[in-house]
Amino acid sequence: MSFMKGDLLNRTRRLVKGLAKAEPMWLKAMEQSVPSFRFFILYFTPIFFNSGCVRYEENVLSLLILSKQKILVAGVGLGTTCNISLRENKLQPISLPENVYIKKFFQKHPESKHEDAIKIFGFNPPPARDFGWRVLELKTGVSEEEVMAVADMEYQAEKKGKNKAYSRLKKIARLQGRKPPTNPYPSAIMEIQAEERPFGCDRFYN
Repeated sequence: MSFMKGDLLNRTRRLVKGLAKAEPMWLKAMEQSVPSFRFFILYFTPIFFNSGCVRYEENVLSLLILSKQKILVAGVGLGTTCNISLRENKLQPISLPENVYIKKFFQKHPESKHEDAIKIFGFNPPPARDFGWRVLELKTGVSEEEVMAVADMEYQAEKKGKNKAYSRLKKIARLQGRKPPTNPYPSAIMEIQAEERPFGCDRFYN
């Protein structure tokens, strides 16, 4: 009996092709499944069947498929089928469209790496992400090099504007005979040093 050779999928396929059996609801989903998961279903289903848990064709296959969430055969008895995404053993890292330009920004301005990891709970994005968003915003019918050059010019202009604003504040304070105010736009390195200064004093004097 040649139609009894092979696994469950091949046997069912031969019986359906020879008009000896009606095509089950799970056959097309099984043929489109991943080979590794197909191996699991075909070789572990007889174990469940021989234990007398549930019926062989409908309940066992639908139960295993739904529990592993590899192929969704929803409502086998109702005749409805749908697909879901396959799970992978390796987790894929989250990547955003601007990550490529952020790496290029760090290559050109390595000093700004300190500003990226500070103020984790802040609402203002770091300069590198602003740069990436600006490149994506300008990238409409223009080459990537020109867009990155424009975004870099805007970043440099903003950085110089902050330095000029603080220099004006210091000049005004000197004319008024007052102590210069603290920098409203301190660098990330200065903020990190200000946070670590009390711990350094405790280490040497306490």
